[in-house]
Amino acid sequence: MAERKCRVKPGDIFTRLTVIKELPQEKTYQYRWLCECQCGKKKAVIETYLLKGQTKSCGCLLKDTIQKQSKIRWQNRKGKTNE
Repeated sequence: MAERKCRVKPGDIFTRLTVIKELPQEKTYQYRWLCECQCGKKKAVIETYLLKGQTKSCGCLLKDTIQKQSKIRWQNRKGKTNE
């Protein structure tokens, strides 16, 4: 069997995720990688999702985005009531 050409390698960074090592294949036959997020959490991610940008963090990016949007909305609402 021919050796596959890796498009991802340890040390690569995808948004907030840093690739640590390749994980063994499971029944899905998809290549998975163990990644560490900037927040410190580790997450197994399918290679295709990394390459297409579908997975950008462990979930903390969404949480941070929601918090920022809520803060902006709150400040806008607060500013309108003071006028």
